[in-house]
Amino acid sequence: MKTCHIASFFAFALFLCGHSALAQTWNGNGPTNNWSDPFNWSTNAVPANGAAITFNGTGVKDCVIDIDIVTGSFTIDAGYTGTISQGASNLTHNGTFTQNGGTFHGGSGSITFVSSFNLTGGTFAGSTGTTSFNYFFTQSGTGTFVGNGGTAVFNGSAANYSAAQPQAFNNVTINKNNLAPLSLIGSSVLAVNGLLTLQDGRVDSNGTLEARGGINVSTDFDGGNGKLRFAGSGVQSFINEGGIIPTGIFTVDKSGGTVQLLSDLNLSNGTQAFDLVNGTITTGAFIVNAGTRSVNRTTGYINGNLRRVINSIGPMTFDVGTENGYSPLGMTISAFVNPSALTIAAVQSQHPNRPLTGSSMGRYWSITEEGNVTAVLTFHYLDADLSGIEESSFQLFRYTGAGTEFTQMPATHITTANTMTTIGGITEFSDWTMLSQLGPTSATASVSGRVLTAGGRAISMADLRLTDTDGRIRRVITNPFGYFKFNDVTVGGSYILSVAHKTYIFAEPYRVITVKDEITGIDFIALDPRTTGSLGMIEGSVTDEGGNPVEGIEIEMIGGDETSIVVLTGKRGEFTFNELLIGRTYILIARSEDGFFVEPVKTVALEDVSASVGFQIHGKGHERTSRPRQEIGN
Repeated sequence: MKTCHIASFFAFALFLCGHSALAQTWNGNGPTNNWSDPFNWSTNAVPANGAAITFNGTGVKDCVIDIDIVTGSFTIDAGYTGTISQGASNLTHNGTFTQNGGTFHGGSGSITFVSSFNLTGGTFAGSTGTTSFNYFFTQSGTGTFVGNGGTAVFNGSAANYSAAQPQAFNNVTINKNNLAPLSLIGSSVLAVNGLLTLQDGRVDSNGTLEARGGINVSTDFDGGNGKLRFAGSGVQSFINEGGIIPTGIFTVDKSGGTVQLLSDLNLSNGTQAFDLVNGTITTGAFIVNAGTRSVNRTTGYINGNLRRVINSIGPMTFDVGTENGYSPLGMTISAFVNPSALTIAAVQSQHPNRPLTGSSMGRYWSITEEGNVTAVLTFHYLDADLSGIEESSFQLFRYTGAGTEFTQMPATHITTANTMTTIGGITEFSDWTMLSQLGPTSATASVSGRVLTAGGRAISMADLRLTDTDGRIRRVITNPFGYFKFNDVTVGGSYILSVAHKTYIFAEPYRVITVKDEITGIDFIALDPRTTGSLGMIEGSVTDEGGNPVEGIEIEMIGGDETSIVVLTGKRGEFTFNELLIGRTYILIARSEDGFFVEPVKTVALEDVSASVGFQIHGKGHERTSRPRQEIGN
């Protein structure tokens, strides 16, 4: 490095001399706000790599870091009122970084703190990319850290995190090597609004790692004894790819949403409490394994599978529930073989194998046993589970696992408390629910309407189906006038009403209805076949003068394109011409060698999906069959 000492050169000479490794103070005397402007520095030279940087208490001018920099110590004094902006440059601080005032606003470049980071005043907004803390992070006083949409990485061989107030980061990655810990000092809270990635190392000490977004645990993470808390207001995800969960207190304290498991949540390596303060964990097919941890509940619960180890005699509660509420299973354990465990889930539906002769409560509990446990069970249900059935009529049943075979179990039913408690210890565990021989006592009503063509003509033999929320289907067929009616429909339920017909298409074949009283006037209108490019048919019959059907009569149909089709009448005197273009006119000719027709030629305009025509033959010698009686039901 070339250094100039001729005082007469003053500022110009210092500019020519290039960067200075001396301690530098920002004075802002240059014509720009750029870090690279030498006249903004006390030595009139751009700081060299490793220089000690100070923004003193008399400074007010903003600074734009427009080049990559490597500093020694970096100090922002309390009186500084300007803003230091990073931009796209990369910053490396090898010495201690201390901010007592002002504003540091990170840009898209990386920021690396090789030594300690001390924030006692002002606001520090990290990089929108990556901000790395290799050593100590300390916040005190009025200093505020802002995540700024980027990722904070805690790495290096050792680091402490100390914060007088919870500091809100965006994404955080803990990537310590050689089992090194990130020690959360005292009551410090490291709050992560975005994704928390536990990649390598440990989390130790008395502070709390608070996840307000998702958590990803990598295979190399070593756990530690730190505390972990879910505290977000929306849906959060959790996935463990094979790492170890910290053994400290694990808390769910969410103001909204749920924690959605994408893998098992295994807390069995720790003995500290599992606190369900508020909110839920939704397991899906996965399991929350609480191990031997004590479970303390305020209002939270597990929506899904909860496993607990049985290691003592006495009361225990499995704090489970479903989307519509908390429905725990309490128990008093009288005996067990070590090791033993139970996995329990509440399910918000009627048991899929419920016997058809009984009415099921809209909830059941699935219990899986490991080892050997004897316990009295108490099931807590919700009013919404009664499905309109008289509450006192329910009895407790255990599913045997064979078809629809359930075993009734002696139990005490306290309707005022919504509980069902077994009489005597239970040693066999499977699915449990409550069944009644009574049906729903809710009021019923009828649902009716009509099925019509686009031109207002009745459509008979349309298939109407009414499906309830449990998938049960009722069917009726429209009568010759297109009317349908469902009787005895339970009031208060929601249903899907659908229509189908072998020859008609409907623009709106489904309706969702809620039955509160009698419903009339539900009309389904078929599409106009002339606008849909549909094909239709002409059907008809031949009878003698007595009205009896005549078999073997030749019927010729001539289309608009002069094509000709010939068919013979069947045993009932019937004939049909299919796949005809709708909107055309067709000529039908009846012929017979025995007898004659008064009207042997008829013209048929096919305006809809079907048209009918009849011929009457006079004379003797034709084979006749008895005319069948036809019935159309409602």
